[in-house]
Amino acid sequence: MEQYNQETIKSHFSHPHPLKLIVYKQTLNLTSPCSACKIEPSGMIYCCIMCEDHFLHQRCFDMPKKMTHPCHEKHSLTLISKPSNRNEHFFVCDACSERGKGGFSYHCKPCRIDLHLLCAVMPLSVTHDSHVHKLHLTFESYPEKKFSCNICMNTGSRQWVYRCKSCGFDAHLKCATGDAPSVHRPPSQTKEPAPRQAATCYTLDPSAPQLPPMQQRQNIMPPPDPPFE
Repeated sequence: MEQYNQETIKSHFSHPHPLKLIVYKQTLNLTSPCSACKIEPSGMIYCCIMCEDHFLHQRCFDMPKKMTHPCHEKHSLTLISKPSNRNEHFFVCDACSERGKGGFSYHCKPCRIDLHLLCAVMPLSVTHDSHVHKLHLTFESYPEKKFSCNICMNTGSRQWVYRCKSCGFDAHLKCATGDAPSVHRPPSQTKEPAPRQAATCYTLDPSAPQLPPMQQRQNIMPPPDPPFE
């Protein structure tokens, strides 16, 4: 067996074999996505020294085993590597309403709450060039559970929303944090839009891992809903 520097070898609760920290290269020919976030390999990764196709991004490997999230302050959320219901092979994310097929999630067992790994660290506030004010992450939608995204003009339902409460401006998670083109600009907007700023993730400490670019997360984010008629 190849000899490894022990300082780069670590274990992870989700996998039975040791994982080695390496810089990803295309010559590795990894055919499976990250076991945690289901995104393709890039940058620093922890690769299994025995399984040919198992890896975790370093940022995913470093995610805390427990976190307290403002969407559910009653209990801590626990990082799990498989759906909590053993009879199911998926979970439904309470942030984006999409199924999680494989991958890690943050779970509250008493309340049956599940969040995709990456949804759990969505920025609490962002700026977008479609609106002059900062947009804040809101965990509850309107009473009828539907809203109209002011960036893409499609609807959303039963999911978190980025909102400017004073202006009634709402946006899908993906639209607010990605590069979705704006098709709507409120008529009342009279000054230049605020410059795009790097969003700060909700994390337990400043050294916690950062989110990958939003466009890389299309496989876990909800597709646009049909527009209002």
